[in-house]
Amino acid sequence: MGFVRVVRKSIKRFQINKMENHKDLRTTWKKALISFFSPIFWILIFRWILFEPYLIPSGSMLQTLQINDHILASKFTYGLRIPFTKQWLWRWSEPQRGDIVVFRYPVDTNTFYVKRVIGLPGETIRIEGKKIFINDKELQYKELSENNFLEENWDIQFDSIGLRQDKTYVVSDKSYFVLGDNRDSSLDSRYWGMLPEELLVGRVDFIWLACRKMLEAYPFLCDFNEIDWNRICFLK
Repeated sequence: MGFVRVVRKSIKRFQINKMENHKDLRTTWKKALISFFSPIFWILIFRWILFEPYLIPSGSMLQTLQINDHILASKFTYGLRIPFTKQWLWRWSEPQRGDIVVFRYPVDTNTFYVKRVIGLPGETIRIEGKKIFINDKELQYKELSENNFLEENWDIQFDSIGLRQDKTYVVSDKSYFVLGDNRDSSLDSRYWGMLPEELLVGRVDFIWLACRKMLEAYPFLCDFNEIDWNRICFLK
């Protein structure tokens, strides 16, 4: 009888240990899943609600934004969208004149553009050479240097000929008229029309990395020796 009692105790102890190990294993898997998905969750939250990073590929926003500038677009500035859609969940502000915005290119919504908001919904924009009139009121600008001007509170550039057109635009409801700061080299509302508000992504508030040159072997990476530290800043 003593032998049977010992065997029973051994079997019971084995079962208890097995249950504890199974429980510990489940706890380990739970922790592993949390550890794996937590960074992904926070990255998605960061990009959905807070900021989206972009790389400036062209000189259409010179002098404000240089080629190879790495920028952050504040996605929460104007509101909050339903994830993976163009629908707004909440809107708490509207783009203002002078805002630099990231948006989906109306001609190809898989491409992202960066321009400055000039005309707001319902306004009439008239371009006469170098001059821009909004509801018959001229935007004020002064010359900073050759081909470089201060228009209202932002830097723009164009050659002596000006914008090469005399044309009037009416900004439709829930749309915006946008221009590049480099007026001689910018594909903007002068060519493809108004920017619908549902294509807005966010406002550009920060240059977080300014690269004068990218690595030749890896053109998507900045050459650390060619970083312009003086241009890492918040935009006005």
